[in-house]
Amino acid sequence: MFKIEKNVPLASSGNRGAYPFAGLDVGDSFAVPIELWNSVRVLANTNGKALGRKFTVRRDGAQVRVWRLS
Repeated sequence: MFKIEKNVPLASSGNRGAYPFAGLDVGDSFAVPIELWNSVRVLANTNGKALGRKFTVRRDGAQVRVWRLS
C-alpha cells in the first residue's frame, strides 16, 4: 500500500540547468561528448520549446555541438 502525501514540493529534474541553452545568442554553440548526443538532442528540443528558440545538434568530429538558430 502507498501512503498519500500532501504539500510535497516538486523536485527539480536536474538536467535543465546542466547545459547553457538560455545563455546562447543566435549563432553561438557549445560542445558535449558524443556519448551525450541523445540526451542533449532531447534537451535542445525541450529547452527550445520552453524558451521559444530553435537549436540544432550535429556531430562535430569526436563530439556533438549544439547551435542556436533563432
